[in-house]
Amino acid sequence: LKIPTTEIWGPGCVANTIQQIAYYQKQGLFEKQETANLLYEQLSAMIEHFRRQAERGEKLLPNGDRCGGAPFLLYFNEAYECNNATLIEADGLNTVFVNHCTHNMMLTHDPEMCQNTREFFEELVQRSASLNGAKNPLREQLFAALQEKVQQAQLEVA
Repeated sequence: LKIPTTEIWGPGCVANTIQQIAYYQKQGLFEKQETANLLYEQLSAMIEHFRRQAERGEKLLPNGDRCGGAPFLLYFNEAYECNNATLIEADGLNTVFVNHCTHNMMLTHDPEMCQNTREFFEELVQRSASLNGAKNPLREQLFAALQEKVQQAQLEVA
């Protein structure tokens, strides 16, 4: 909660999670039938948590309470295909994490890779819309659409 965070979301940022839940449910891979519904409820709560953090511009406890959290900046880019790449800059050691084969991560401390990733993210932020601030109609529209996708997927399980 104390680490400043900037995230960039694209239109499909939640779609993969919904697809994974639906796949596991359809394949009968959950021990209990209600597991899919529970996961959708938790996904919905997580989406609402991100919405509140973007609205306040700071990290919050899961129950929504303030905790002196670090800044939380959230951007949306219509053309960005979320790849879950992560750049961490802390204590003089930069690290880039990238997805590998869906469920695995690779990391590097290579200075050139870290610098290239930083420049990519900075440029992407410049071309993205901020979702922060108390009155942000784009944020409200985007999060309502995400919640609608979760609710639709949940109805298909029922």
